Amino acid sequence: MRKSLYYLFGLMLMSCIVLGQPGNPSNPTPIDGGLVLLALAGLALGREKLKQRA
Repeated sequence: MRKSLYYLFGLMLMSCIVLGQPGNPSNPTPIDGGLVLLALAGLALGREKLKQRA
């Protein structure tokens, strides 16, 4: 459990450092339904894995 918390903290810290777009783009790329559905699927899979462990 502790190892996964370190990974989660590292990913959160990395997301502050890494930028997906250059500053002030003239044509920004929106984050729309596809990425949101992928994130929700990942959350659902993680939840099921945690339920199987307990």
